[in-house]
Amino acid sequence: MKSRKAKQREETEFHEALIEEKTRRNIADDETGTLAARLGGDLEAEVRDALLSRETPSARAAVKAEAEKIRRSLARPNQTEIENRLISRIVINWIDLHLADGMCSRTIGQIARGCVLELDFLDRRRLRAEKRYLNAIKALDLIRERAIATARAERDEQAKTARESAKAKDKAKAKTGRNRVTSYFSTEPQEN
Repeated sequence: MKSRKAKQREETEFHEALIEEKTRRNIADDETGTLAARLGGDLEAEVRDALLSRETPSARAAVKAEAEKIRRSLARPNQTEIENRLISRIVINWIDLHLADGMCSRTIGQIARGCVLELDFLDRRRLRAEKRYLNAIKALDLIRERAIATARAERDEQAKTARESAKAKDKAKAKTGRNRVTSYFSTEPQEN
């Protein structure tokens, strides 16, 4: 016989599974595509807000505006979903790096007061943020290079196929033309 806690756990798991399935179906049926973001699926916004939670309202607005400039500068028409995600990663890492740089610069002024350990910690944090930022940029660049190479290869293949098709048509025309000429000269003159 199951204990009361086990029954409650099963009921809770069942109830959560029902809610999850209903939510999954609602997201799949969402024509606007915004339901997932409204329900917590916008990780970039959550991380951005968490990173900026300690900043003043004017600093938050300024950092968000700069982050949006970075997003727009990286965007291009017809980009893939993976590019969108990498751009989000770049923006988040830029915000983190920006905040880490600010904390380091504010702490440098306090170095005379014995904050060497804190400065060392913040500097290592800044270096890790910079590495993540640069790696995200490299990943986006790599994805775009591969997309360009793939498009170039497809274009070259189409051009090759078109050239081969044109050659085959020219060959067929030439062969047909020779046959007509050959048949014209090979016929015996007709007697009148």
